[in-house]
Amino acid sequence: MPAVTLAIQRRERSSPASNGALSAFVGQGATSAGVVVQSVPDVEDGLWVGTSATDRVWVVFIDDAEPPCQIAVGDKVNFTGKVVANPPNFAATVGLADADGAAQLTTQAAHIEVPETGVTLAK
Repeated sequence: MPAVTLAIQRRERSSPASNGALSAFVGQGATSAGVVVQSVPDVEDGLWVGTSATDRVWVVFIDDAEPPCQIAVGDKVNFTGKVVANPPNFAATVGLADADGAAQLTTQAAHIEVPETGVTLAK
């Protein structure tokens, strides 16, 4: 089984945020195939995916539709989206608490936007 869980700009990455910041990838496409959900904080329309609590990326659902599936920690998900720069105070705007990774999201300076209808559970 390959270690790769996320591809950004057609470069496979076994470590979604290995350098701590995603700003170099803003504007690029992001595709996951079986990336693991690390955390689903009690905020609307977002979750963390990656290989661990310290090596993960924030994913935001960008439309008003409900996801076609219930997503929980440990699930593996498939999606296609785009890396987007975080606007000022983004973590606070989405309601992400310090305990849920607000500082990490701010440090990464970017997140992935995905249409809710474009995410599926991996088999």
